[in-house]
Amino acid sequence: MKTLLNRSIAYITSLMVLTTIVAHGAVSIVRTPDNGIQPQAEIDGKGILHLIYFKGNPRGGDIYYVNSQTGGETFSEPIRVNSRAQSAMAIGTIRGAHLAIGKKERVHVAWMGTLESGDSDSSGHHRKHPMLYTRLNDTGISFEPERNLVTWAGGLDGGGSLGADSKGNVYVAWHGSAPDNHDKEFGRSVYVAHSADEGKSFKKEKQAMSQQTGACGCCGMRAYVDSKDNVYVLYRTADKSGRDMALLMSSDNGKTFSLSAVNDWDIQACPMSSAAFGEGRNGILLGTERKGYIEAVTLDPNTMVQSSIGDALGLRKTGKYPSVSGNAKGEVLLAWTEGGGWNKGGVLKWVTFDASGKLTEKSETPEKQIDAWSFAATATKRDGSFLVIF
Repeated sequence: MKTLLNRSIAYITSLMVLTTIVAHGAVSIVRTPDNGIQPQAEIDGKGILHLIYFKGNPRGGDIYYVNSQTGGETFSEPIRVNSRAQSAMAIGTIRGAHLAIGKKERVHVAWMGTLESGDSDSSGHHRKHPMLYTRLNDTGISFEPERNLVTWAGGLDGGGSLGADSKGNVYVAWHGSAPDNHDKEFGRSVYVAHSADEGKSFKKEKQAMSQQTGACGCCGMRAYVDSKDNVYVLYRTADKSGRDMALLMSSDNGKTFSLSAVNDWDIQACPMSSAAFGEGRNGILLGTERKGYIEAVTLDPNTMVQSSIGDALGLRKTGKYPSVSGNAKGEVLLAWTEGGGWNKGGVLKWVTFDASGKLTEKSETPEKQIDAWSFAATATKRDGSFLVIF
C-alpha cells in the first residue's frame, strides 16, 4: 500500500504558480495562495511544504489546504479542510486553524468553530464554540468530516491548537472552563484530548495541570511536539497579578505535564496575543508577545533552561503574532507583524540570527503588507534556508 506521502505526491496534479518568491539571502518571502490569510506551514521529513489558510467572512469562513514540492514556487490545487461550510473563524486573529504533520506525513488540522458549527442543540456548555478536528483521509485527497472534541470543558474564546508525533499520537489542546467554574478567567484551565491512533479516536479531554493558573480567555495558545516526541503547550495565564506566559511540557505522551514560567506581563486586560514554536540545533524555540513587543527564547528540553535569542532582539516595538523557525546550523528566523491590531493589518517584519545569537539579516523596504486578521508563517527547508509566508 502506498504511504500517505506517496498519495500526497499523487494528488499534486494541477499546479498553480504563486507570486514569484522574493529572496533575501537565506530567507524567501512567499505570498499565501489565492490571497488567503492566516497561513500555517510545516515542512515534512521529505521536504514537502504543507500549508493551510483561511478564506471568506472572518466571522465564519473556510480553511483550505495545499502543498508544495518546490519550496513554495508552486502549490497543489486547494482542498477545503472543513466539510461543514463556514465553520471556521478568523476574527480576533488568534482563533484560526492550526496544522500538524504526524505519522506517515498525515496532515492534522484543528480549529475553534463558530457557534453555528456546533451541535444543533447549542444550549449545552460544551457545544458552544466547538474545538473541531479533522485529518487527511487514507486516500490523501480529502479530509474526513470534522469532529467536536469538547465533551465537557467548553467556553472557548481564544481558540486552541494541536500537535502530532511520528508514532501516531495526536494532541488537541484548548483553554476553557469546567461547567462548575464560577471564577471566570481565573478559573479557566488548559485541557488536552489525546489520540493514540492517528486521530481515529480521542480520549475525553482532561485538565493538563491540577495547579490552578487561570487562562487569559481571548488570548491564543500553541501546542507543539518536538523531534523527540515531547509535547508542549504555550498559553497565557490569568490571575490577580497579571497575564503571564506559561509553558506546559510532557515527556510521557501527555499523561503528566510540568509547568514553567516564560515571561511576565502585569496587566489586567486581555492583549489578544499569540505564541509560536520552532526547533533548532540549540533546542526548542519559543516566540511570544510581552508588554507589547516580541520576545524569543531557546529552551533546553533536558534542563528546561531558557536563554534569550539576540540582544533582547531589539524589538521593543508594537510587535504581534510571532512565528519562529530554526535549522541544524543553529540559525533562527523570527517573523512578526508590526502595527497590527483588531481588524487592522500591519507590516511584515523578520530577522535572522546565527548560532551565537548575532543578528545576521533583517527585513528590508519596501515592506510587505499583512492583511487584517492575518499574520506570517515561517518554515525551514531541507537545505536549511527559511521561508516566510504571509
